[in-house]
Amino acid sequence: MVKYLVGRLADPVLGLATGVFAYYLWETDPRNAPVRPQGRTLLDLSRRWWNDERPSRILYSGPSPFGDKVERGDRRVV
Repeated sequence: MVKYLVGRLADPVLGLATGVFAYYLWETDPRNAPVRPQGRTLLDLSRRWWNDERPSRILYSGPSPFGDKVERGDRRVV
């Protein structure tokens, strides 16, 4: 039984690199432009994290880009 895919230290690095690359591909795909909010690019998110800044409230105001109501199981979330 194999314990690690690549190695003990390389597996987390591979996982992070895969996640960042997938997020980058989602950001640059023009089909996702209508649901991609302004100010939430990977560069913006990492810059705010690096500078220890809080996001502006404008990013979280207004209607949801995914629609008004989302059904998740038996609960409704607005």
